[in-house]
Amino acid sequence: MISHVTAAQVLGLRLSKRLRGSTAIHLTQTAGRKAPRRVGVVGHRALLVPEDVVMRARMRVTGPTRTAVDLAGMTRGRGRPLLTDDDLLVLLEAFGLRGWATDIELTAPGHRPVWPDLADVENRLALQIEGPHHDGIDQRVRDIERERATVAAGWREIRLSWKDMRQGAPGTAPEAVRLVRAAREGR
Repeated sequence: MISHVTAAQVLGLRLSKRLRGSTAIHLTQTAGRKAPRRVGVVGHRALLVPEDVVMRARMRVTGPTRTAVDLAGMTRGRGRPLLTDDDLLVLLEAFGLRGWATDIELTAPGHRPVWPDLADVENRLALQIEGPHHDGIDQRVRDIERERATVAAGWREIRLSWKDMRQGAPGTAPEAVRLVRAAREGR
């Protein structure tokens, strides 16, 4: 199935010029099968649920939300994220998450500084997108320390998983949008 950068191109998602010009074809094979390996093809494996897939021009393509999550998790040389902070903000804005900033440092006495993935300065909300690497014991401890430092700095932390970025029933916003809206309303 078409995925990642290729899916974003097929779906018409806003991408930087660097990504719009990509000629590699990204294909994802479902879990239990080997990722495709051919010249000009970037193969991936993933566990996909029916809500992750849409049909475009009689082709199976990962849907917009799943594609955005896949792009956010991609890296390039030496583990650097494929998407710049600005690229990520553009993608998130397409899903109704506006008014966020990057490169915000939160500090509180007695705590190490922390940098949320995204920050809503006006509402003092720190958004953390938790990928699979957060399942490790050492990382879990660092995440707890980060959350305590965020609270000590007078902010609220919203932790999201890839599942929170998926759209629910047709016409509904992803859970991430609901959580952010509720936090902005003080609930």
